Amino acid sequence: MITICLGLPGSGSTWLYNVVRTLIANSGTLAFEAENLPAIRDLLNHPTRNLLIKAHAIEHSFLYFSRAANARAIISSRDPKDGIASIMKRIQPNPYSAIPEVLRSFAATNSAHKMLPSCIFNYDSDFINKKETLYELLAFFGEEKSKSEIDNIFDLFTKENVHNFVRKIKEQEFTAFDPFSGMAYDQVTMFNEHHLGDGRSGKWQDIHDSFVRNELEVIFGAAAGDRIQTGQTLRFSESIFSGSPEIYYPPIVGPGLQVLSRCYLPYGAWHIRLVGQLVECAGAQFYLCHSGRIIASGTSDSRGDINLEFTYQNQAHDDHFSFHLGLDTTLALDPRREGRTTIIATYVG
Repeated sequence: MITICLGLPGSGSTWLYNVVRTLIANSGTLAFEAENLPAIRDLLNHPTRNLLIKAHAIEHSFLYFSRAANARAIISSRDPKDGIASIMKRIQPNPYSAIPEVLRSFAATNSAHKMLPSCIFNYDSDFINKKETLYELLAFFGEEKSKSEIDNIFDLFTKENVHNFVRKIKEQEFTAFDPFSGMAYDQVTMFNEHHLGDGRSGKWQDIHDSFVRNELEVIFGAAAGDRIQTGQTLRFSESIFSGSPEIYYPPIVGPGLQVLSRCYLPYGAWHIRLVGQLVECAGAQFYLCHSGRIIASGTSDSRGDINLEFTYQNQAHDDHFSFHLGLDTTLALDPRREGRTTIIATYVG
């Protein structure tokens, strides 16, 4: 059996992974971290009954494989705005990296929930501090354990014990260091030295930078929850999804100047609208790309306005959407313009 522990960054996913790993430890389980099929290929040579996979995001090909293999998912969810606030405080302070990273995870967790039998835990329910979480997991797995076994496992992962473990993580037997960030982490539990969240909800409103707070509200909406709902709209604008503050010097990628990138949507049908305004640039060619191909294109009107609507069935949640302008429109990306290019995507179902 394949079990995928998938969760938004900052949603308690590592705690949940360790509880699941311990609950099924006597079932011949091989546990590891992976996002794609190549990552598990070598491990499939091991004679094991169960695979337990930890991830914040997984590629769509891996998800399709998991569905065909009758896999199941344990999902931890959270308001993505709070997830972004959490990792900006603890791990990645740059919003131009943190926001797309959490959106990619948001797309993956919502897609997995739609495709796989799932047991979902919401961060705001404080599931980490509830022994009932273990009983709910056992019921999902169709297994039983004695009260003393449950008590012992819960005691292993109380907030106090996890915090003590994390504070001494550089002294642990299986400590390793991330080659890019230098962050220390334990190779067995996957806890890292920054796994010390405060458990608060609504923390995105405490972000000091008003620009980031406002952008999160624009992207998700102020009242957005932990899972995508029919009729919910996500907005991707140049302010964040150009990739940097220097939005007037876009790189040449694919069919033209890449104005927007790293825009992720969960699996399903979406009504997509492209809007924007170019300066004194009528008839400018524009393109929307996904999965390495152009899925929509058009030209700006006589005033330089961009406006195109269509419905799209997204079957590749881990491929990002990108917006491009023709190579002859560089001067149209002018600070004087009021309507910066935006992808407005509304979930149909």
